[in-house]
Amino acid sequence: THPFDAFRSGHWDTRELLEILPLVDAIETFNARCLWGGFNRRARQFAEIHHLSGTVGSDAHAAFEVGRATLSLPPFEDAESLRRAIRNSITRTR
Repeated sequence: THPFDAFRSGHWDTRELLEILPLVDAIETFNARCLWGGFNRRARQFAEIHHLSGTVGSDAHAAFEVGRATLSLPPFEDAESLRRAIRNSITRTR
């Protein structure tokens, strides 16, 4: 989901996110298809304030969109090592 993108269905408001915060390990902080960069900035700020890891997504719907956002993870084997991998990931966005 694109947590703060108000132009898409399924976005969350801050109150809803705060309710589920204890269950959240990471939040998407950059989505290459966001029409307004402020949605991505808002998600990144939310993650920083609440000490959440951030993920990125190209959300590609066509071949030319592939690779606009990548998240490179070190190897992981289980849920806890995935959480560590996300914290130590390398993100690239354009």
